[in-house]
Amino acid sequence: MTSIDRDHRLIAILRGITARETGDVVAALIETGYRAIEVPMNSPDALASIEIAVDTTRQLTPDACLIGAGTVLAVEEVARVKALSANLIVSPNTDPSVIKATRDAGMQSLPGVFTPTEAHLAPKADVKSGDVLVCWKKDVNKQRLGRISGSLFMPTKISRKHGVSNSRTVCTRSSAG
Repeated sequence: MTSIDRDHRLIAILRGITARETGDVVAALIETGYRAIEVPMNSPDALASIEIAVDTTRQLTPDACLIGAGTVLAVEEVARVKALSANLIVSPNTDPSVIKATRDAGMQSLPGVFTPTEAHLAPKADVKSGDVLVCWKKDVNKQRLGRISGSLFMPTKISRKHGVSNSRTVCTRSSAG
């Protein structure tokens, strides 16, 4: 798997994981069928955890997996994650410089949008038809996203107590406009 699609749409988010815990958690996720794993950059020792996740995945499965970082806000973070042989960047926004750096590094970019306005501005951030967008709010729906027709949207539930959760993620592909 080198991209998110209808058959591979769940991303395990290892929020707050420590490097010491990473290998066992990633092994359990791979054994249960996950092929996309994100370690948020605001986790303790995130880069060490990402490196362990990449190594663990390579040891356990010949399948191509998406392993990388979330909450990526800067181009420099993209470079540090790429240096670990990771291939996934999840960003909470459509920062054009982060999206471009991710693409230039040959990695999967999953930018996030929170409002319909952000979704409509996404093409200016080089989000193209066929790209995947993480939608942080249910109001951002395919009827409002005609400018990026063909993109895959991953609506995500937000809990004030627990933060973002994709346990009920459903992918929809926009065919508008």
